[in-house]
Amino acid sequence: AMWSPGTRSMWLEWQATAGAGFYVFFCNPRGSEGYGAAFQAATMGEWGSADQQDFEAGIDAVLATGAPIDTARIGVTGGSYGGFMTTWLIGHSTRFAAAVSVRGVYNLLTQHSMSDAYELIEYSFDMLPWRDAHALWDKSPIASVAQMTAPLLIIHSEQDYRVPIGEAEQLYTMLRRLGRTVEFVRYPREGHELTRSGEPLHKIDHMQRTIAWFVRFIGA
Repeated sequence: AMWSPGTRSMWLEWQATAGAGFYVFFCNPRGSEGYGAAFQAATMGEWGSADQQDFEAGIDAVLATGAPIDTARIGVTGGSYGGFMTTWLIGHSTRFAAAVSVRGVYNLLTQHSMSDAYELIEYSFDMLPWRDAHALWDKSPIASVAQMTAPLLIIHSEQDYRVPIGEAEQLYTMLRRLGRTVEFVRYPREGHELTRSGEPLHKIDHMQRTIAWFVRFIGA
């Protein structure tokens, strides 16, 4: 997870996950806020590059503390850009035994075509689908779908216009075709902020499903 100062650093789901018996590690890797403009711009055009290095270095630092953590039972989760990173990580690293991705961007080509924030792709990559299709595909988590072997729970809202639900449908369909362990949960009447301002029962359900997925595949 990415970290931000103040009350935003205390998301309820992190507390619930820790309360269920898991060690929870979160950080702000390059590309996030808090350390100046250069730090925040470090992943421009290269989502999943420096930030992957920082996530993995952070995990290594936690393990180096001597905490009784089984390295064969590490999970990863995130929402929005964190969903992008969750699926990027399980497609580019073998250290994760289970994953939960929420409202993630998985295909930069279709995200540009369907999102109400299409200009984010243009701004972040200086690319256009009709000109740079191959490059945008290669920079998308879905391009590495064949390497995604960790059990994955995909969570998305049906009225998400920032990251339309078609992103989740594509990834789910491909993983099913590959015979992977994957489940897909859709929430009606919800937008991009499901876990922040969603209906209370949906927020609770999301937390319970996330914890249950990790209990099922990596244990508490």
